[in-house]
Amino acid sequence: MANPDPNVIMFDALEQIKVAAFGCLQNVDGFLYTYRNRGRLVSKDPETQAPLLPAGIMLDGYEEPMPEDKGLQGQSRRGQMPPITVYWYPQFFIVLMPRETVDNVGVGEELSAFRAKVHKNLVTNKNLLRMLGDNGGITYLGYDSDMQQGNDLRGQMRLDYRFAYVFDPSLL
Repeated sequence: MANPDPNVIMFDALEQIKVAAFGCLQNVDGFLYTYRNRGRLVSKDPETQAPLLPAGIMLDGYEEPMPEDKGLQGQSRRGQMPPITVYWYPQFFIVLMPRETVDNVGVGEELSAFRAKVHKNLVTNKNLLRMLGDNGGITYLGYDSDMQQGNDLRGQMRLDYRFAYVFDPSLL
């Protein structure tokens, strides 16, 4: 992937992938707000009492070299590091408006519906898949929700993914 703008000093493929992935989250129908790297949310605006949920959040997570490429990480050939395949592990959160009663009516169904929308937007986005390249891709690793014993039971879900892409240090 060549630098699209010769006037830009640095081109970070991962940042471009993050922007595209966040765009997929922003396009999920039904979220009132979407945030990247946002902290804990409140359900209503303290001043206006306007609802702030449901919301989608993307946390940048972490990245690491693919196991087969770990031996190449940081190695330099003639002053330049070789391209390696890297795994990026972002986290996507669905945060629902807490229910007024302990019955939590509809929480499971609403979480499932948002999960399906987020997943579909990520794995069918042609621009994002193009950025990941022929050797890259998206793997769904599952979810964790607060709908289990010992948790708040407010209606929150974390979706875990692994994105694979080629990191080419010569493009930085």
